[in-house]
Amino acid sequence: MGQNSVIFKGKNDGILIILDDKIAFEELRQDFEEKVSKSSTFFRGANISVAFKGRVLSDSEEMELLDIISKVSELNISFVHSEDENPVFVKQKKLSKFNNINISKDSISKRFVSAYENITSFHKGSVRNGQSVKFKGSIVIIGDVNPGGEVISEGNVIVLGSVKGLIHAGCGGRHDCFIIAFNLKPTQLRIADIVTYFPEKEKTNKVIPECAFAKNGEIYVEPLMNL
Repeated sequence: MGQNSVIFKGKNDGILIILDDKIAFEELRQDFEEKVSKSSTFFRGANISVAFKGRVLSDSEEMELLDIISKVSELNISFVHSEDENPVFVKQKKLSKFNNINISKDSISKRFVSAYENITSFHKGSVRNGQSVKFKGSIVIIGDVNPGGEVISEGNVIVLGSVKGLIHAGCGGRHDCFIIAFNLKPTQLRIADIVTYFPEKEKTNKVIPECAFAKNGEIYVEPLMNL
């Protein structure tokens, strides 16, 4: 094992963690735990972001490393992202509530994966025809979903624009997920296993943000201001 496999660097908005991609993850995890233990004062602070660089991590691997940080500090990690990813991909996590809780790494990983409201991918730009955006947590699209584009999420879907393509929230089977958009004109909406098609709306200059949700085996759409 080598200390150089894990490097910490301070940033204006948080911490950059550079990871070696040439060694097995188990060896990296041990190096990481040792380095964090020796550098606990480095992780003192309030809400900061953490960025991983140099190695592609699975969700479970990332959670293991974040869990190690949470065990030796009172740090509240507000954002986690990779500096190597394009388009920009951000996952928002709150770790402070897991501090001092005696649960295993596997169980804490599962809790994060199931807490869709705490794991969010931000997709910057419109989803084009033939493009598919998929994520295990919730998804925020900063743009439109054009005809022929699709967004598939195990959590919620929020579109800061118009929806003219396909949106599937709760694709893992969750009926309590929702879909919100500034302008809902989709070809198809799905929540879990419930599917609905939209009739063509009358043309109007008035745009009302709406929320789609599942109830009694059907999908309902309500103006966001009414909820």
